[in-house]
Amino acid sequence: MDICAAARAGDLDRVQALIKDDHGLIFERYFDATALYYACYGGHYKVCEFLLECGAVCHEQTFDGDRALYGALTDDIRELLRRYRQRKTVVKTSFEKDIDSLFQNPEKCPADICFVDKVSGKKHWSHKAILSARLPRLFERINADKKIVTLNKKVCFSVFKALVYTYAIHDVVDISMDQVEEFTRMANFLGAAELSKSVDAHIQLLKTKPTLLNRNLKRKNAHENTQVFMPHPLGYNRLSYELGELFSSARHTDASVYCKQSCSKFDVHKCIVFARSDYFRFAFDNADNLADVNYLSDSQHCVKAMLTYLYTDGPGVAQALFLENSGEMQAQEKVQLVENLIDLAARLLLPGLMDFCTKILREQGLIHFSNVYFWLELANLYSIASLQSECFQVIAQGFFSSSGVVDTAMIHEFKAALKDLSTKDRDFQIAQVREAFVESLAGAESFTIDKLDSLTDKFEEITGYQNTIKM
Repeated sequence: MDICAAARAGDLDRVQALIKDDHGLIFERYFDATALYYACYGGHYKVCEFLLECGAVCHEQTFDGDRALYGALTDDIRELLRRYRQRKTVVKTSFEKDIDSLFQNPEKCPADICFVDKVSGKKHWSHKAILSARLPRLFERINADKKIVTLNKKVCFSVFKALVYTYAIHDVVDISMDQVEEFTRMANFLGAAELSKSVDAHIQLLKTKPTLLNRNLKRKNAHENTQVFMPHPLGYNRLSYELGELFSSARHTDASVYCKQSCSKFDVHKCIVFARSDYFRFAFDNADNLADVNYLSDSQHCVKAMLTYLYTDGPGVAQALFLENSGEMQAQEKVQLVENLIDLAARLLLPGLMDFCTKILREQGLIHFSNVYFWLELANLYSIASLQSECFQVIAQGFFSSSGVVDTAMIHEFKAALKDLSTKDRDFQIAQVREAFVESLAGAESFTIDKLDSLTDKFEEITGYQNTIKM
């Protein structure tokens, strides 16, 4: 495999280019070993360090970590692996990646606040909207019109960045052991008492388990990093939850999206909608003024649901779409609203929102055999794989009764619904429904193996399914 060969050869530029194109290559195997093993085996310290920074597994208790440690060519690499072995990989969701792109690719949306370290001159650019959502006390201390903030000499820049970037975006505290006291002091000063308590509790836990602290907390390993993950008590991503609150409160907004249909508007933050939607970013970039691009002809329900998705990645979308009256709405009204939202998501190039619509349909019980072909046609039109899969399950379950009678008319109806597809797509969908059909039959305890085979053969005969189809 290319990345393993590059790692073994010590070709750092090639490794970096491959990881940039596909981050998942870090975990790919060649002869049951990852790129980290080959870098360790070849004695390439810089390549090892880069892979570890990108999240390569190096824990001694894991197969990959143990193998890398065993195969390391030098003591320096073995020490590097031990230094990283406690660090957990921060797996970014697509939502976090979008928000993080504001910091990794500043051209997406220019930052509106810069923090400067008075001692080193280092800078960290950020966005006031995100700070106001995640660290409101810090935002309150910044003059609304101020664009550059010089940090006091007493402020440790790396600790400050861990708070306003790593924690604010990823809900992770990643600091060295000798910075813990400074971090908790700063967190308390900025009103993040809950965060400070969590860090203190984590350190106390480490003190009771010396092996987790690399056996020496006071001297040799004081420079090593400790991590604290901050899950939200409601099960949401904290960034998602607090940005949702920011949108609901319409605080510190700098743009608006208008609904022609209802003559209403929603105040938004450019940095959020730019990070989450290429459509809005390119449209605003190529417009003389905001009014040229932010008028949408869709209903207020759909626009609010779409914007809620941009801010939260899901939570609150259904409530916005149904205006929190889903119990009082007729099923057909809900179907129409979800269909309209899918259409809006397709026009604004938001595949994640289209997938989330599948979840809404499932939770609301809006897909059933009487309308499944409508949803399948929509799924095929917009290439929504999750909706296709949901439809396949519903179709397959409608083919037979508990008495073991296959409804051949329904199977013929299914085959007819695919007539406009290409041969490749038709064969693929037949194969997918067959798989769901077999799973449905297997779940019926009253069916014997011979009966299952007979019913499956009947399905294959009607649909013309061939076992030679290549998936």
